[in-house]
Amino acid sequence: MTGAGVRAASQPDTDGVSVSLPDVEFVVYQFQDPYQGLITQPAEPDSQQRYVGAEVAVINHSYFPVLVNLNNIRIRDSDGNEYSAGSVLGEDIRLNARTLAELDLARGWVWFALPLDAQIDQIVFIPSGFEMRISSDQLPIDATPVATPGI
Repeated sequence: MTGAGVRAASQPDTDGVSVSLPDVEFVVYQFQDPYQGLITQPAEPDSQQRYVGAEVAVINHSYFPVLVNLNNIRIRDSDGNEYSAGSVLGEDIRLNARTLAELDLARGWVWFALPLDAQIDQIVFIPSGFEMRISSDQLPIDATPVATPGI
């Protein structure tokens, strides 16, 4: 990720590597190619693919909810092909798809199935649009009874 408003920072060891937009941060704490743990889905690994795992976090520094969807975390190879997370599972604690409230974070593992010869170029998080909410107790509800014609 590059461009205005985006910073990339390489940080020591366990802090991981992160990129961020003004209010959303994507961090990679560990990246394993191949994944060193047990793949639990698919039940029978495909011998024509390799399985890659990454421990990641999405941090919402804003006051707006942000959707974390596993399909929006991808591996991009040197040919421009993309491989989404979500169809492969491993034994580590996984990142769950959910909406992050203001100042919230989601952290866990994601896994990918790649062709054996794929050359990894990037891991990518594509932030979704913001979700805007109005609590039901704040809605301007009009409780005036409505007359139904003919009754």
